[in-house]
Amino acid sequence: MTDTPDKPDKGRTRSAALRAKFLRNTDPPSPERVAAFKREMMLERQREGIAAAKAAGKYKGCAPTARAQADAVRQLVAEGVSKSEIARRLGMHRASVHRILAANSKVATLSL
Repeated sequence: MTDTPDKPDKGRTRSAALRAKFLRNTDPPSPERVAAFKREMMLERQREGIAAAKAAGKYKGCAPTARAQADAVRQLVAEGVSKSEIARRLGMHRASVHRILAANSKVATLSL
């Protein structure tokens, strides 16, 4: 969705191409075909919106909060605290504790 008149809007041309492909068929549209067409149009608009948000720097995903506490997890493991207790203390899921420790062991084996 650009404001410059000399550049064509790529999103609209793709959508127009999809519409033309859908309308080119002379068979009467079945409910399944209509639903598939609408879904494809929705997904195309969604992809365009995500691309625009990424370009604007607003689509970054979730911050890796568990990985930020990896040092604390390793320290508590060294102190002998159970993995469930570590998860409770640090406010993360038990699987995150296991993932951090597994990544730590992979790094240790790679450095050997």
